[in-house]
Amino acid sequence: MIELSQVFVIGGGRWARVFAGVLDTLLPEGVDLTMHSSAHSRELSFWADSGTFRRQVRCIAKWPELDASAGCAVLVVNAARDHADAVRKAIGAGVPVLVEKPIALTLQQVEDLVSFACSRNVRFAPAHVFLFARYLEHFRMQLASFSEAVNVSFRWADPSAETRYGEKKQYDPGVPIYADWLPHVISILGYLFPGTNAQLLHLEFLRGGARLRLTLLLGGLTCDIDMERDGQVRERRIEVRSAKGNEKVLDFSVEPGIIFDGKVWHEADPDWGKALSPVAAMLASFLEWASGGANDSRFDVGLGIMASSVIEESGVMYQAAQHRWLTEHLPCSPDVLDKDTDYLFREILQGAGRLNQPELDRRIGVMLSSYPGCVDDEWLSNAGLNDGEASSDSF
Repeated sequence: MIELSQVFVIGGGRWARVFAGVLDTLLPEGVDLTMHSSAHSRELSFWADSGTFRRQVRCIAKWPELDASAGCAVLVVNAARDHADAVRKAIGAGVPVLVEKPIALTLQQVEDLVSFACSRNVRFAPAHVFLFARYLEHFRMQLASFSEAVNVSFRWADPSAETRYGEKKQYDPGVPIYADWLPHVISILGYLFPGTNAQLLHLEFLRGGARLRLTLLLGGLTCDIDMERDGQVRERRIEVRSAKGNEKVLDFSVEPGIIFDGKVWHEADPDWGKALSPVAAMLASFLEWASGGANDSRFDVGLGIMASSVIEESGVMYQAAQHRWLTEHLPCSPDVLDKDTDYLFREILQGAGRLNQPELDRRIGVMLSSYPGCVDDEWLSNAGLNDGEASSDSF
């Protein structure tokens, strides 16, 4: 076993802070914990100084100095667009690395990182946090005897305003919903129905992209996935049906959730609040692996590759649907945008990174004033997309 001396968290957002807080409770005394964010180090320092940590959590604006021989590990929890670069740097230094979903924004990037990690013999893990939830394990046990399953319905929705882990939850407006949530959805489906591959059959584009309905073929199962941002309430619900109409349901909208076993509803995890949380269980398993312990099968990069493949397929359908939706909903002389079109513009304009409100408003104005009456690639690429700066944690 290797004794860890330092753990580095790359990123400054809500999940980076959640990871740091949990790591502080898991790591033995004497192990250094530092956070690295080129865009948010000042805010992080204020947050760390005002917290109640067991150790001093240093917040630095530069990339860490990594030394594989010194016993260190890296957790990449920055913006999705910056994942690939950060992971590659950690692997290049020979340091074990855990990366938040999605692993990277393209399938090619994911495959390249997996290949690079194998060539360097570096421990590389995707953060499939829900696979460490005991309620999901209990639901999988329920399905083990449900051999006649033919259809799965998966509803995943977030309200416009929600507080999680004591902070207001915010999504990256430049990352489409399918790229943001499919890593969770696909990893969960792959865990519940192992040994199957996912193939995208259909994509329905709603509310300017704030809601998507996907149909997947997962082995012999048809999977209907309904994802929605800025919805009414938080929803996390999986329904599995048989050809005879029997069903089993996991509703974890409020963790740990409840399970319908075909007859009655019951608590999905009786040990919730007594044992480690899913985040803590995942980080504890990764730290053990990074220290030279046994690999946990829930870190299987194959699930990440499958998710990236579906994301790539979704992107092709999504862009075509996005252009059709704009053509149908954007008037010839637009001046005021409805909520759904505003959502779509904010996604398009922030694909390279978040913008401050004045700059975002300016670019929306450019798009509206230059609208040629139809949606084409030239208008989308020239309407103020390439000037100004966006915030990023790319080092």
